[in-house]
Amino acid sequence: MNAAKHGHKMKRIPVWNRRFQWPQWLLRPIRALTFKRVLLWAVAIVALWVACRDVFKEAVLLGPFSVPKSLQEDGYSPEALANQVADQIADISRHARTNAARREFHTSSEVATPDVEVPETGMSWHAVVQFLQSALNRQPTYISGDVAVVKPQNVPASTGNLPWEVDLTVREVYRQNRRSSQSLRVKVAGPHDIVRKLSKMVLGQISPYVLAVYTLDFDHDYDTASTVLRPCLNTRDCPERKWAFNGLGALLIAQNRLDDAAEAFRHAMSLDPASSYAYVGMGNALKAMNKLDDAMAYYRRAGEIDRHDASAHNNMGVILGAQALVAQAAKEDAKAQARLAQAGKEYAKATTLDKDYAVAFNNWGVLLLHQKRCNGAISKFQMAVEADPDYVFALNNWGQCLAQLGRVDESMGKYRRAIEINPSYASPYYNLAEVMEGRGDLEGAASYYRQSAELSNDPNDYAKLADVLRRLGRAGDAEGASHKADDLKRRVASQ
Repeated sequence: MNAAKHGHKMKRIPVWNRRFQWPQWLLRPIRALTFKRVLLWAVAIVALWVACRDVFKEAVLLGPFSVPKSLQEDGYSPEALANQVADQIADISRHARTNAARREFHTSSEVATPDVEVPETGMSWHAVVQFLQSALNRQPTYISGDVAVVKPQNVPASTGNLPWEVDLTVREVYRQNRRSSQSLRVKVAGPHDIVRKLSKMVLGQISPYVLAVYTLDFDHDYDTASTVLRPCLNTRDCPERKWAFNGLGALLIAQNRLDDAAEAFRHAMSLDPASSYAYVGMGNALKAMNKLDDAMAYYRRAGEIDRHDASAHNNMGVILGAQALVAQAAKEDAKAQARLAQAGKEYAKATTLDKDYAVAFNNWGVLLLHQKRCNGAISKFQMAVEADPDYVFALNNWGQCLAQLGRVDESMGKYRRAIEINPSYASPYYNLAEVMEGRGDLEGAASYYRQSAELSNDPNDYAKLADVLRRLGRAGDAEGASHKADDLKRRVASQ
């Protein structure tokens, strides 16, 4: 219909036909940009990020340790001793299986050398960082100390009569304007032992939780772990108090005091509700109580709080694997397969988040071992050992897989390596004994069964020892081992 014919006026629709004009206030700085200026800005941003990282990181500065002349003559100068203590602390921190924040330890000689000069300032990079730390009240913790050999005196380390009696002091600890010191008189088996004991004293001052975890994992020393944690537990303004309660919970689990452990983790959660580690610890306590569904809920919550917490996924894999075994025993094959598949996914997630998570690789391997998938399991045990060469559980499990595949000599090598690392770990002795028994070496089998039985105090180990001794014609020894097995079985039954 023609609108003009009927007297209606056409509505004009405005058309934007001009070129878009950028605001001048935005164009002027863009036109002023040059490649050189862009590069300078990029360098400045990177430098600012590095400076903030250096200023706000939790650092500890180890000053020279006062060392007697007799030790200096053998190469243990004050600076060398500080360097060795720093290296030992780094090794302990690396092996302590915890996601608690690690502090960086440096010696005074490391920060004394100005490695980079800031242009047009005449200052070294270290000097700039120290100025910012002072201005923002972020000074590192300073530690020094001394070593005094009490007995024997003035004897070089290479010729000294061992053990020595020494006084060790860790002193002048500045930490947020706090100062403390610790002294200890101990017997040591030489300079290397001095380094180890000094390292633990320093770490006990700075990161008691990390030291407690290491002590539990490697020394199985509950009393020392408790002693390390106690000062921080009893001090309300201790910066690591939440970690101390987490450590207490782990210690109580090791002692099978599960209700007390759960209470310790509740206290840790109250101090820091956003601590995923406390939820993982509570899950561990509930798992030990066989409350698997409740434990799984805490692990899931830990994963929600911190999506990068690999330990939550590892522990979910452990529970799913346990549930799969229960389903297999009940002939619920479909449920068992589903749980096994889920467990594998959790281990994959854990090892993706932490590519050096030896425990998760080992647990994944155990899951495959239960499924009779030894070739796949061996690759996981190998990854665990690559992540932690001293991880005896992975070495022992690796040996079991090799034995199942008929690679007996290789399996014996793994068992012997595990024993070399931890002579008090019973399982590789037992596995070696089984291999030797299978090869007909009954004398070797009896020797290893005996060592396994004495370490584990397991009645089944004594029963195996008795059987091998009878086959060797040593009836008297066999009867003694058999009586020991029966006595242990009665004790277990009475508990």
